[in-house]
Amino acid sequence: MKKILLFLINFIPFKKYRKICRKKLEKPQTQISDFYGKIYMPYYPDVKFSDDRPEIYNKNGQRMEIFFIRDLIGCHCPYLDSSKYFLWDRFNIGLDTHFYTHSAILETMGRPTHKYALFTESESIIPDDYKIFETHKGIEKDFDAVKENFQKVLKYTNIHNLLYETYFLEKQ
Repeated sequence: MKKILLFLINFIPFKKYRKICRKKLEKPQTQISDFYGKIYMPYYPDVKFSDDRPEIYNKNGQRMEIFFIRDLIGCHCPYLDSSKYFLWDRFNIGLDTHFYTHSAILETMGRPTHKYALFTESESIIPDDYKIFETHKGIEKDFDAVKENFQKVLKYTNIHNLLYETYFLEKQ
């Protein structure tokens, strides 16, 4: 639809009005940050991301896995914990395994083979995030599993408790 409108705008006789119409259709490509100044947003819609991964090895010579993560809690620390087995990628939505944390559970993207939801902070720290399954009925069905430490959320069918799983990625 947008492409058709952009095409039709070319037939507007006055350049000034064409420019105004084009600006109305364009999404902002930048945001202004207090910390970083101007930030250029990535452009996803017409680009297919590859699932190819670089070969990255840990200190022991074992190849590390790379997973996509959408995480607003730990966004200040892009590499999160230093794991021996995997790395988090916050950009490549083409990867076949995605993880979403807390409120980002509502912001799924791409078409991954596996999707997981994670709750990493307790309900006392972020209480509203633990209401996601009450306010968005059935959203847990969009994920292969939901990992958390909160007993009340366990009533949903595909939710597992991290208290009883030491390292859930071993099985993946």
